[in-house]
Amino acid sequence: MSITQEYANQCFDYDPDTGILKWKHRPIEHFKSKRGYSVWNARYSMISCGHLSSNGYLIVSVNKSFYAVHRIIWLIVYGYFPIEIDHINHNRTDNRIDNLRCVNRRDNCRNQSIRKLNNSGVTGISFDRKNKKWRVVIGSRKTFKHIGRFSIFNDAVVAAKAAHEEKGFHPNHGKTL
Repeated sequence: MSITQEYANQCFDYDPDTGILKWKHRPIEHFKSKRGYSVWNARYSMISCGHLSSNGYLIVSVNKSFYAVHRIIWLIVYGYFPIEIDHINHNRTDNRIDNLRCVNRRDNCRNQSIRKLNNSGVTGISFDRKNKKWRVVIGSRKTFKHIGRFSIFNDAVVAAKAAHEEKGFHPNHGKTL
């Protein structure tokens, strides 16, 4: 069962300046017993909620279902759960509303941090050992566009940046935290 904006507002207090989500003192209707109500509110009321998941996002359990904290925040602020939310600055725990944007999958992929296995330090650039040149390729899983090979690394960087800009990649694409 998905929660509603009204229910989320009964459960959570959100500070848009800090991005912190706290549990509110929840009403007795949210519990099966008066004891459950008393114990839960004594323990969790006005405490920051969420714990770090294995993929680096803060998650929270509501009525035995897990939700990403940034999705709860989006629900509180805008009234719906979007398909995807992008953390603009790549920090998965920075849930300030100014750092979140509703995007489709393609646009979310166009604002990724640089991959850990990247050796060149720039997204889309790799060294072609056979030709002894820097190769620039941009794209996604299904469509890659070969931009060219360059003898000088800085020329490859300029070409990659221009191609990313032309294809509508976010300015933060390929940057680290």
